[in-house]
Amino acid sequence: MTGRWPSAHPMDPSASHSIRSVAQRTGLTPFVIRSWERRYNLAEPARSAGGHRLYTEAEVARFTLLARAVRSGLSIGTIVHLPDSELISMLSKSEPSPPAEAKHSVAGTVASLFFTELIESVMDFDGRRLNRVMEEAKVSLGWQGLIELVVSPVAAEIGKLWQSGEIMVAQEHFFTAAVKVHLGSRVHVYSQLQNAPRIVIATPMGQMHELGAVLAANAAANMGWEVAYVGRCVPAEELAGAVRKFHAKALAISMIFPKDDPGLKNELHTLGRLIPEGTRIIAGGQAAPSYADALLSIGAVTCGPLGEFVALLNSLS
Repeated sequence: MTGRWPSAHPMDPSASHSIRSVAQRTGLTPFVIRSWERRYNLAEPARSAGGHRLYTEAEVARFTLLARAVRSGLSIGTIVHLPDSELISMLSKSEPSPPAEAKHSVAGTVASLFFTELIESVMDFDGRRLNRVMEEAKVSLGWQGLIELVVSPVAAEIGKLWQSGEIMVAQEHFFTAAVKVHLGSRVHVYSQLQNAPRIVIATPMGQMHELGAVLAANAAANMGWEVAYVGRCVPAEELAGAVRKFHAKALAISMIFPKDDPGLKNELHTLGRLIPEGTRIIAGGQAAPSYADALLSIGAVTCGPLGEFVALLNSLS
């Protein structure tokens, strides 16, 4: 069977396994089970009278098989829709040969495990676990892998969870603070490089969420740029002044939320008037497309995922 399981009838006697029971039998955490349901459209469990998830034996068997496959090194995204027979065949071989796309996603597979642990640590306000996971990810994937493959996707997911009301703003701030502490020294180390291209990074006025800017600063520093990270909610006049005094080649601004601030459009127009001629303006973040017209009018380029920002800096350096 592949794809989404049909919803089990509440009276189906096989729909009797709670999410805790499924977790115990599969070795997956309840968070991962719920995440796989949502992300991969994997299951639609029945509900008890109290609204709790109830899984059938077939669903438990499917989760078990997928868990085994992921532990063997396969990426959940590449196998989740494969039939049971194909998964069993893979696992039965002494040296499984993953699909070609899975072979090229070893780093992604490792990163997905760190992703889950980081989300859980934020949910639980578990600072020790959060720092341990980031250290392990750094060892496994390197600094750039930690930033691009782990922290950046986690930041995006946390932003979605916050906007949907599934987590508190305190949890979002908790993660941001931990990342700033963990990655902060990296920017200062690379700021000592001589003759490096210079970039100012911040969030503009009204944009309180700075995690995207922090990640951009670390990614730029890791590439050898000299970075002046000037924080969040910086007025246009001060951004332009920082670019002038720092003799920056580029200015990067992160915009996450809100997506409909008329004041920000005015700030961007002011920035366009004041920034030194020839300075490249780079805008990123979930809210950036909402200000596309204003950004275009000041000659800014908009980039999507962190990888696009990295590629753009490569073209400028």
